This record gives sequence, structure tokens and C-alpha cells, in this order.
Amino acid sequence: MAASVVRESNGFFAGATYSSDYLNLSGTGGYLGQNFIRGPYQESGSQFDIDGQLVLTPAKIFGGTVNVAGFTAGDSVQLRINGQSVAVTVPNPPTVQGLADAINAHRTTTGAVAEATADGRLVFASYQQISIPAASVTAGSAVTIGGVRFVADTAAELADKINAAGAGINASVEGDDLIITNGPGRPGEPISIGENTLGLERKTYFNDAALSIDVEAPTPSSVLKDLGLRTGFVMNSPLAEDLLVFGVNGQGQPSSVLLSGSYQEGVPSRALSPDAREYVLRFEAGRYTLTDKATNTEVSAGVFNTTTRTINYGNWKVTMSGIPADQDSFTILPTDEPLGDNRIASAIARLQHSRNMLASKQTVQQEYENLVNRVGALTVQAEIAKDAQKVVFDHARESRDRVSGVNLDEELADLLRFQQAYQANAQVIQVATRLFDSLLQRL
Repeated sequence: MAASVVRESNGFFAGATYSSDYLNLSGTGGYLGQNFIRGPYQESGSQFDIDGQLVLTPAKIFGGTVNVAGFTAGDSVQLRINGQSVAVTVPNPPTVQGLADAINAHRTTTGAVAEATADGRLVFASYQQISIPAASVTAGSAVTIGGVRFVADTAAELADKINAAGAGINASVEGDDLIITNGPGRPGEPISIGENTLGLERKTYFNDAALSIDVEAPTPSSVLKDLGLRTGFVMNSPLAEDLLVFGVNGQGQPSSVLLSGSYQEGVPSRALSPDAREYVLRFEAGRYTLTDKATNTEVSAGVFNTTTRTINYGNWKVTMSGIPADQDSFTILPTDEPLGDNRIASAIARLQHSRNMLASKQTVQQEYENLVNRVGALTVQAEIAKDAQKVVFDHARESRDRVSGVNLDEELADLLRFQQAYQANAQVIQVATRLFDSLLQRL
């Protein structure tokens, strides 16, 4: 790769070189077994319709116009579909339908099927197939597919009735099996199997696997463009190291690149961690090279500083007690003993930003802030509730006092009124007594 790309400002260490050992390779042949896709990638999905019924959507990839002129009849194109390497033979003459047929010849291996459209495009979808032993279809055999009941005496008769129904399902007898697949225009769609006498499980058969299309090295990625597919870079494996993406042309010179992507949290392989690998440190003519043993990649190189005698790489460094001689070589291994370094302190410091300690997947600081907010909110709610209950209490007490309470002023007024009434009644009695006495004296 050009020196204008491999430079410190782009993330490379000073003097580092670029290795092409893993160029366009993936899986076991790729960098530390990492999988990536240079073509399109699509996942299946599901959702509920307005009636609450589950709708399953197969993984589909819609391509652009196929450039049939980019293919030569008889050539073998190495594709990697759903991680399976297959050799697709270009038909003679090259046609869109012929390419689709050549790809479909491997559908049981790849789990994918291609359909040619009327406007010269390819539609890829997850392959859906139900295999039934032909011998299981006997006189009066019945099967319900998509709500339609079919009755036949032989596998061939059953296949004919299914195909004649036009329900988007195809059936054929291949060897000793009756094969049920999706019909044209409905690749990958779910197939519902109901009551039957064929021993099939009653369920909705659906291939929910993701769909990916790539080229196998050394096939150039331009083949994807000729198939009407967009090239790109998809990596589903979690990484424990920085991922640097550069746009280069066929000569390794800088070139523009359009990059878009998404991030999903995952657990990276321990083998990807820089402090989990073995390195070989070599010295020659006052310079050093640091090579990753797992990938045989030179990750750092430069002039050895005889004053500090320290070499830095990633999140660790090594300091030599003396000055190495030419051709000296040292193997640097990971250690589980944290004595003499700051791994424990660093691990404690990282806890502040860790999202794996708590079930809420928040950091400790965020959880503390949420706790303070919840306590404050509950406190305000308690104060409001207390004030509301006090109003209710005061109202109840006033109602009670109106019924059973004592008003001293009112009671004093009543006593004075009763006293005056008593005195008036006493006077009446006295007058009556004197009148009675006077009457008796006159008799």
C-alpha cells in the first residue's frame, strides 16, 4: 500500500508496514478468524399487522441491472453466499435468467435462491424447502398448505395438484423425495403446513437466516457490481481493537470512499485483545521490529532509543534493562500476574464507565444520578401528599366540631337565659302563693 496511506496520521505506528496476507480473506483464512462481507447483507424480520397477526419477512436483497456483458460464457465465478464458497458457471450465452439458474444450482448448499426479474435484475432471498419422502404419499394422503387441503394417491399426483392451485407454492418429485418450495415471485416466503397424513409437523416453515453475498478471493469485487449488487464492508464479529478503514484504488493509492454503518454491542474474542497475544521483538542495526506471532504481521518498527530503552505499543510498553545486541530476539508473552503494572488500577478506573456491572446497563455515575433524581422526586411527592392530607384532616376536624364541639360563649348565653327564666318562674310561683293565701283568709 502506498506510503501516503500507511502513515502515523492514519493510525499506523512509525515505521510500520502493511501486510497483504489477509487481503480479501475471511473466516479461517482471515485475520484471526474474523468474518466480514464485501457485498450486501440483509437480515430477516417480523412484525404484527393491524389484526395482531405475526408477519414474517424473509431476508431479501434487491439488485440493480445485471451487466451480462461483464461475464464470459463458461467462466467460473467464485462466490461466497451465506458463508459458503460456490463456483457459479456462467451460461452460454450469458443471460440474467441463466445466471440465476447457475446460482440456484447451489441453493441447498447456500440456503439462498435468486430470481430474475423482467427488467434484468436479480432478487436474492433465503431459500425455503420442505422435503417429504415420496413413499409416504399413499392412497388418500392429505396435506393442508396455506389453508388449502390437497388429497392425492401418489407423490406425483400431489405435486400436480399443488402446482395447479396457484397458491404461490411449487412442488416436484426429485429422486425419492417430494420437494415443496416457494413459487415464482415469492422467494423465501413462509409456508404454512396444517393437518396432514404425511408426518409433517404442523407449523409455519420459515428460513429466518440472514442473507449475505460476497466474492471468494481472488475473484475481484467488480463481479458484484456486474451482478447489480453494491459492494461494501460488513463485519458482524465484535472487535477489541481499532478498525481503520482506508479508501484505495487498484494500485494502492488513496481514493475516496463512502462509508456508513451501525454499531451493536457484543463480546469480542479474547484473541483480538492486544495484550492477549504473543509478539517477537527483534533488534538489528540500531532498529527494532515488533511482530505479532498470531498473524505474522509487523505491527511496529523504528529506531531503538538507547536512552529510555523503552518500546511502546498499544496499551503496554517494554523497557530493556540493557542495550540489546544485533540479531537479539525476545518473545513477549501475556501474563496473568498484574504485579509491577497498572492493570488493577486501570481496571478500577474503567469501572466508572463500565456498563456491565449493573442490570440496567448504565454506568455507576449514571445509576447514582438516576437514584438521586428518584429520591428527589419521591421527596417532592411525599411533601405534596402531606399537604393534601393536612387539608383533608382540617376539613374533617371542622366537620366534627360542628356536630360535637362546645362553644363556651353559646353555653354562657344559654346559662344566663336559663337563670333569668328560673328567676321569672320563681316570681310567678311567689305571686300565686300570695294569691292563694289571701283567698284562704277571706273564707
